[in-house]
Amino acid sequence: MLFATWLMIGLFLDGYAHTNLIDELESFFTPWHAVFYSGFLATSAWVAWIIYKNVIAGHPLREAIPRGYRPTVLGLMIFALGGVGDGIWHTLFGVEAGIDALLSPTHFMLFTGGVLGLSTAIRTARLRNMGETVAAGDRLPLLISLLLATAAMAFFLAYVWIPGQPSILEVPYDSVSGEGQGAVGYYISGLLVSTTVLLAPLIIVLRWWKAPAGSVVAFWVPINTAIALSFDLHIGVALVFGLVGGVVGEVVGAVLSPGPSNRRASLVTLAAIPVAAWSAFVITYGIVGTIAWPPEIWAGSIILSGLAAAGLGWISLPDPERGPV
Repeated sequence: MLFATWLMIGLFLDGYAHTNLIDELESFFTPWHAVFYSGFLATSAWVAWIIYKNVIAGHPLREAIPRGYRPTVLGLMIFALGGVGDGIWHTLFGVEAGIDALLSPTHFMLFTGGVLGLSTAIRTARLRNMGETVAAGDRLPLLISLLLATAAMAFFLAYVWIPGQPSILEVPYDSVSGEGQGAVGYYISGLLVSTTVLLAPLIIVLRWWKAPAGSVVAFWVPINTAIALSFDLHIGVALVFGLVGGVVGEVVGAVLSPGPSNRRASLVTLAAIPVAAWSAFVITYGIVGTIAWPPEIWAGSIILSGLAAAGLGWISLPDPERGPV
């Protein structure tokens, strides 16, 4: 997970460079790619060393790959192919500057392989912790793994990451002429995407365990801050959004104790987090900026975020009365 963090730092540095330093990016060989791909090499070397130690201990190769690590090995292979393809792609078609960088086929190969590797500790934690409590030694790797995998998803959806784009609330809206309806639709779509991505790691935790203290803050604050910095978005509002969502999640979680055996508490917690975060988002920009939309839109979108979160939990979390999902 430490080596994977190195890789992800390189990814966000590269995102910053594509957004702010595009005139200086003339080839595939950049300092940002050096950090990114050296993180991949370090991660690969570590996994190879683990497998090698098991082989020299007398285990057949198939058994030398630890439980939970087979998707990791597959992911590293996909990532390596994507890296080679990315170098060829940049050489033939140049360096992307905007949304096209997040939709590049070779970048999706890197994303797919990366997430398989980043999620390693999630799989191993599940194999080692079948009860509702995560062992102390597994908590930090689990949280880092969830954070990195979620950050990768957020990175590739940065073009609809509304927590860092509050100025969209200033777009004029007229219900009669239809002016501004496209902006409203983009806002609602981005709100639902951002909410889903940020709640995904918590839903994964609550399916199997009681969430360790700090889980929500660990996701909501760093991810929103990193996305805002990397893509030159509104850092102040994004930080408030993440802090409020994270703190409310921790407080509600401490009071209600959500988990696999307490489904109602889990649903309430999931709904409360985005309602609080999006309320803070609107209030903060109402103070520092201007909101051109009627209350039906911004207030309704806050309620919608809570309903969406509860719906995600409803279809994803186990029901103790009916058995496991």
